[in-house]
Amino acid sequence: MYKATPSIIVDEIGLTFSNKQYFWQDLDKVIFTGKKYPIPLGREEAMELTFKNGDKKYILDDLYSNSSEMKLFIKKKTSFHPRGEIEGFDLKSNPSLEYFTIFKGLPLFSFDIVSRFAIAIMLFYIPITQSLSYINMTLIILFIFLLLGITIGFSYFFSVSESYFMVKNHFLPGYKKLYHISSIREVVFETTSNRPNRLRLITNDFKTKLFYAASLKHKTWLELKTALRSKSIKVRNEL
Repeated sequence: MYKATPSIIVDEIGLTFSNKQYFWQDLDKVIFTGKKYPIPLGREEAMELTFKNGDKKYILDDLYSNSSEMKLFIKKKTSFHPRGEIEGFDLKSNPSLEYFTIFKGLPLFSFDIVSRFAIAIMLFYIPITQSLSYINMTLIILFIFLLLGITIGFSYFFSVSESYFMVKNHFLPGYKKLYHISSIREVVFETTSNRPNRLRLITNDFKTKLFYAASLKHKTWLELKTALRSKSIKVRNEL
């Protein structure tokens, strides 16, 4: 983590990684998105900068809170423009008038969701059946809420219309996040070692959002990929 997150200064002159400075004219190649940074168990989503002396530097999406701002600044200072990027888009369409195709599964058939709910229910019976101290009871209740929060965070599903991509949650009826199709630069389907598959959404301003979708089966992911690509959205399937 320490090696992957040096201090970075981006200004009108160039880029400085820790104590090493590069000028803009030293920059040879820029790749804005992709699994670039090597780690022992695979690669991390990162921006890759290659300099004329052969040096390669990375800006990891998930380890810098302002990675999107740095990418935008670098894009403005260089001639490396991502292909197919749409700078503006029409928001005149009304989402409530559009037909959405839904891509989801049944939470009851998801091991990640059911197992955590089962553990939370079993823990719930401990304070009822046992005489516990206030501290122990509080800790158990807090752990139950933590499990439920994680389960809810694994329970997103998706919808696609002619103009919008929508994210909803199985257990939060009021949750709805809308993205205009033209504002989406790229979508990545990712797998993790100890968590459900997830969708990484990257907008034109390089902001990234992760949505875990434990209820989606492999077939549904493929159907979602087809639907997104039919809207000219770049999809990286890494499942």
